[in-house]
Amino acid sequence: MDNSLEGILFFDSEGKVVEANQTAKMELGYEGELAGKEIYRIFPKNIFWEEGQIKLEDESGKQWENQKTIETVAYRKNQTCFDVQLRTVFFQDGEYYGMCNYVNIASKVGAIKDMVKAKEKVERATKVRNEFVSNVTHELRTPVNGILGISKNLMETELNASQKESVNIIHMCCSNMIEIINNLLDFSKLEAGKFTLEEREFSFREAIDKIIAMNINQVNDKGLKLLLNISPEIPEYIIGDELRITQILTNLINNAVKFTSMGQIVVDVVKTMELNDMVELFFM
Repeated sequence: MDNSLEGILFFDSEGKVVEANQTAKMELGYEGELAGKEIYRIFPKNIFWEEGQIKLEDESGKQWENQKTIETVAYRKNQTCFDVQLRTVFFQDGEYYGMCNYVNIASKVGAIKDMVKAKEKVERATKVRNEFVSNVTHELRTPVNGILGISKNLMETELNASQKESVNIIHMCCSNMIEIINNLLDFSKLEAGKFTLEEREFSFREAIDKIIAMNINQVNDKGLKLLLNISPEIPEYIIGDELRITQILTNLINNAVKFTSMGQIVVDVVKTMELNDMVELFFM
């Protein structure tokens, strides 16, 4: 008993402790003997003590089995308490009427509480961050769209070659900024569980041509070639999320340009399946 890490207490029919091991004495703050102390002063009274006698029924009136294990608290001599997993066994005859043995789970309960607090803190921080990102990105749209509109108007005026190139660069930078804003919004939506894919009709080949046009300058700057092969089996118009397809392919082409020092970059698109009104495309 004294070598056990669990606290062990035997009690009589009057609910008084008859014997206890060293672990129980130390954890409960009794330097001397625990013998004679009421068991209901060590554990909550309503667990198994009622009207001056041991309660052999649970809260619903059902007869307790020979053994019952619950999570509760144990009270020290100084009336402080700690969390325990308590097992009670009733003998109802012999020298001992019953036995309580408990395991101190204060550290386990404390760790769970800390984990819950940490989770709540992270959730609050994530919510604040997402709201901040969402608000800032929406605010950024206004000036960027303004610059984008002015650049479009300038492109329709008479410009020399140098001016036209500068306006084209402004237009391209604004378009890229809009894409970055959309990416930030998509990230916030994804974390908030509000991300949805659009379904609308668009010209697939025109969409691919736009992607190539957006990336051709950086390809040429590195002296690379960009080749595009689209299977003729792919329908002219498809229904899907053009923006997300554009974002993904642009990111992949950007990476290809970044990690290719010489040679060529090839984009292949083939149709792998068509069933009723569904088509599956494979990008390489």
